[in-house]
Amino acid sequence: MNRKILLCIFLFSITTLAKANSTGMHVADTITNAVIDVEYKPDDLSGFNWKDELELARVIPTLDSKGIRITLPNADPAKVIILDKKGIKTLKTILYVAPAVIDISELRNGAYQLIIQSHNETVVKIFTKTKPGKKR
Repeated sequence: MNRKILLCIFLFSITTLAKANSTGMHVADTITNAVIDVEYKPDDLSGFNWKDELELARVIPTLDSKGIRITLPNADPAKVIILDKKGIKTLKTILYVAPAVIDISELRNGAYQLIIQSHNETVVKIFTKTKPGKKR
């Protein structure tokens, strides 16, 4: 459904005039009003591609390696599933909202698959849990 949004743009400019001789000049205010008719389509997300945005997501461990954060493009909830390295056994399922921390303290050190589902798109990320102090 197409909707038209009427945007009113108010351009304000204030010009200060220099003092002439010993008397001060007044400040001149100029206000310009412009009306622009813009066509807006709610289904058109200006080329925003959720698949690409989810591909750019990063999995960041906390300093103590007991949790992870996921960098998502916004604060919309995403379904996150943690699987074993082979992707067979589901270890945890979370409704994630950035920038929350996902507790992984009960997981052993090693590699895991992270499935992120948001806005009808799905990506798989790999993350490794290590002991604190070790290079990740």
